Amino acid sequence: MREIHEEVGVRVTGCQYLGSQSWPFPASLMLGFTAITEDAVAKPDGVEVTRARWFSREELQEAVLAGEITISSRLSIARSLIEHWYGGRIMDRTDT
Repeated sequence: MREIHEEVGVRVTGCQYLGSQSWPFPASLMLGFTAITEDAVAKPDGVEVTRARWFSREELQEAVLAGEITISSRLSIARSLIEHWYGGRIMDRTDT
């Protein structure tokens, strides 16, 4: 929770663990959580995060299909977290 606030200026609550994935550093894991926020504005720190944006589910799917944004591969925990929030599979440009 602290790191999210430091990197994008968003305070979160209600964190829930969803899974993990090995990380390319020795003996490390990437942990995946969901959380809730009431913050409407994200303020990237400009170092670790340079851009941040909120999406509705419809906006996210449209942005991916338009090539406006790229999301992680289907093998990543990041993609699993996004699709968990989305409520199903997000179509890529290669799926159409």
